[in-house]
Amino acid sequence: MSLPKPELNEVEKHFLRRAQVVFHSYPELLSFSLEQDEAIRPPEPVYDPDEDEEMRAERFDLHVALSTDVSDDFQQEMCRAVTEFLTEMLQERPETLDILRGRTFARMLH
Repeated sequence: MSLPKPELNEVEKHFLRRAQVVFHSYPELLSFSLEQDEAIRPPEPVYDPDEDEEMRAERFDLHVALSTDVSDDFQQEMCRAVTEFLTEMLQERPETLDILRGRTFARMLH
């Protein structure tokens, strides 16, 4: 689904505001990105395949960059939090997928 530029900009602004909450909750998280890979079946879907026919065939591999070494359990917790965030955003506004493809979202330093 492709949206006109002004509406897509609003979706992106909303996504970025909400992403900052995830970065704030996990200071070790520097960035995350999704890579589309039809061969990958993540343990938890990034998007509920029953919600949208178009998404049924799409699978994503989540990549995270961390500022420091963390335990495997903590890394899994962060990945689950990012996955839950992305799933929630896509269920709320499926057009968010248009801004996720091919991009890395990084922590903003002030």
